[in-house]
Amino acid sequence: MLGSEAFLKSRLTGLIEIFLILAVVVWFWRVKGATPGKMLLKLRIVDAATGENIQVWQGVVRFLGYYASGLLSCVGFLFMLWDPRKQTLHDKLARSVVIRAR
Repeated sequence: MLGSEAFLKSRLTGLIEIFLILAVVVWFWRVKGATPGKMLLKLRIVDAATGENIQVWQGVVRFLGYYASGLLSCVGFLFMLWDPRKQTLHDKLARSVVIRAR
């Protein structure tokens, strides 16, 4: 019984960690338009149609799209090589685009 309790506790801890990371990353995207790394590179993530900061749902879809790209042997990240707007799979799913900040 002790082994299954430890397993459940580790799984729950992992889910909490993923949720906290998702919340922080989506907050940065929604409020600041970028995570600290993109800010250093003077890049912003914006809604592809309006050019405004992305909505929360777009951030969640974009975050989950990172995992989808990874599961596809990272091919989702390579979409930008042949896409005219340089969008990756997660950008296409979330209807977002990365631009140079002003």
